[in-house]
Amino acid sequence: MNQMNARRETLLILAITTVAGVVRLWYPDRLGLDHFDEGIYALSGLWSTSPKGLWSLDPMVIPYAPPGVPILIGLAYVIFGVSDIAAILVSIVSGTLTIAAIGWVGRRTFGPGAGAAAAGLAALSGTHLLFSRMALTDATFLLGWVIGLGVGGQFLEKPSLKRGLMLGLVVGIVMNLKYNGWLVGVLVALAALWELIFDRAKRTRQAVARTFGFGVLGAVVAGLIYLPWVRFVERHGGYSGLVAHHRSYLGGPATWLPHWRQQLAQVTALSGGEYWLLSAWTLACVGLMLAVVQPKGTARPDKTGRVWLVALLGYGGIAYAMLPTAGWWLSLAVVPWLLRLNSSARLLAIGWVTLSVMTPFYHPYARLWLPLHAFGWLILGGILREVFYVTWFKPEPGLKLLRSLRMRWLAGLSLGVLLAYLESTAGTARAIPLPTPTGLYPISWTKSELMIARRSCPLIPGPIRIYARPSLLFYLSMIWQGPVYRTSSAQEALAVNGPSNYTLLDEAIFTADDFAKVPLARSLGWEEPLSPVTWLDIDPSAAYGQSSRRKVQVVLLPTTALQNTLGGRVSPLTPLIAPQTLPSNP
Repeated sequence: MNQMNARRETLLILAITTVAGVVRLWYPDRLGLDHFDEGIYALSGLWSTSPKGLWSLDPMVIPYAPPGVPILIGLAYVIFGVSDIAAILVSIVSGTLTIAAIGWVGRRTFGPGAGAAAAGLAALSGTHLLFSRMALTDATFLLGWVIGLGVGGQFLEKPSLKRGLMLGLVVGIVMNLKYNGWLVGVLVALAALWELIFDRAKRTRQAVARTFGFGVLGAVVAGLIYLPWVRFVERHGGYSGLVAHHRSYLGGPATWLPHWRQQLAQVTALSGGEYWLLSAWTLACVGLMLAVVQPKGTARPDKTGRVWLVALLGYGGIAYAMLPTAGWWLSLAVVPWLLRLNSSARLLAIGWVTLSVMTPFYHPYARLWLPLHAFGWLILGGILREVFYVTWFKPEPGLKLLRSLRMRWLAGLSLGVLLAYLESTAGTARAIPLPTPTGLYPISWTKSELMIARRSCPLIPGPIRIYARPSLLFYLSMIWQGPVYRTSSAQEALAVNGPSNYTLLDEAIFTADDFAKVPLARSLGWEEPLSPVTWLDIDPSAAYGQSSRRKVQVVLLPTTALQNTLGGRVSPLTPLIAPQTLPSNP
């Protein structure tokens, strides 16, 4: 393709990125914090309001993530002021930039058209939309992950001092975003070993020296960038304790298959349903065509070729909409093809295989599958590009190949899609419907309800005891005039003594038995709808359509009322917050 087409695809990727940004920023006033970890990161970002600056970073963030996202949230507070929207904006910006990064990596890996196709799939991904509108580390981490894949592919293709240093810089930054960021460097090393064994051109003495010499230098750079965080953790409990904490989430071989099935079910649950998936597929196909087809002077297929192209893209769109896990299954099918292409494609293949094996050993959180989503978008973009080129630019040999394989290929693909659907979902996984764009994801009702409480109860300021998600603690710390005591257990929260006038209880972190000890919960407080991500973390069975609840009770009551209740002396009480009638799907 000529330079004009390259510029056109770049503009298309930017246009798709703009569409992605608009969707991710849609109705920001309807956003709020409701996940456990969101509150941790939002509170950790308050370092920017302290005279000590970054030295005052709260060590409570250590078990959750390295300092990268809290640092960015703190900078957002400096620019926009302390608010939940400022904290979420970090993910919105990162998620939007990820689309452009996907387009860049897709084009340089598979050639013209693949970048626009991969960017289209990512732009309207329901899963990525959700994480891009939450104050979690995952959207920002995925941006660094994708850039790491692109820089790693460049390094493998032509190792040099500059590219080795750049790889080390990117890996070091990704390591400061999430604790598994080191995997980017490991995947590049595994791809280099693969090429050393199977690619003669990479086995020369000079090639080996440059690849592994500059690679080690990059590893040193990454380690130096991560070292300050290691020293910080050592001063606050020790890194060995952190490693032990994360190791507790690992399962053995017996848990791998159940976790894998559950994670594929979560892919379906967070996909947004067939309309979101079909929209993403359509955007990818349109982007691909506009990127590579010129209005004049371009070879065009005969009638049979056009029929084949429409049939293949249409069939693919139906399969993609019906099977949200199609990216994973198609990646499995084309791994041998990827290993025969360039170094960047080999990196994708080895990365996909490595993460597909490793991820189910960990606790099945939906966010852990995001890097595999990225692999799926990139690989599907490459497959779409190949299908298009075979039927459009190479009509004679391409159609001859398709005609020779058409019955076996279509039968095998149809059977594979059916088996993949049955195996991955067992016929029970369901997509959690994403609301229409005018109400894209629920607001945190806690924010508005606590403000109602402050206005309606002049005596409410004073010591308060809280047993709730950290996101609720963030909102409370913004509006409460008095000390806030965070309890660490249900038993402590329900104790009949303690330095508090009021108690805030959150059903989301209670066990059913413990929350049953608060009989006033049904008349005091409000119900808060949860985002799909938080819902799945609380109730993994929701991925299989086996959960009827998507709301939790939040209770605010005088501590004396709690004492009377637990002591068996229940007296008539006026609720501090009147029960609210809230829409079921705001």
